[in-house]
Amino acid sequence: MAFLSDVFYWQNIKHPIIETLETSLHIFNDYYVENFHSSIRYQTNSFNTAQQIINQAKIIDQMRGENSFIEVFSKNHNIVYMEKQLDFLEKKTAIFLIEFFQNIWKNRGHVIKKKVKKYWQYNLPTLNKIVDKKILPMG
Repeated sequence: MAFLSDVFYWQNIKHPIIETLETSLHIFNDYYVENFHSSIRYQTNSFNTAQQIINQAKIIDQMRGENSFIEVFSKNHNIVYMEKQLDFLEKKTAIFLIEFFQNIWKNRGHVIKKKVKKYWQYNLPTLNKIVDKKILPMG
């Protein structure tokens, strides 16, 4: 949702990145960044200095060999979608989002909260999941 907000803003101000998104959307994938970030978080501590984290990131990258961060982002991605395929994906995504937000609206006020040990748990009917308070964003 945050990315969509950014895209709409860039469209409004006619930012040059919009052209890049329109011509090369198929190469935008944050999986590698998120995966690399998870590895760094797992292998560092909150008391590490910035330089220690940078050094650990370099070690992690070297250990990955062919799947290194640089290799992933320097590869030429030749994924090409036909206009018909993009139209289909756009409609499928729109239908999913409409249904998802409709379910959120229908289920408002139906979240069940209960205390288990020392943590609160929430039953989220839209997602059909029970989650601990400690994993919910509380900002």
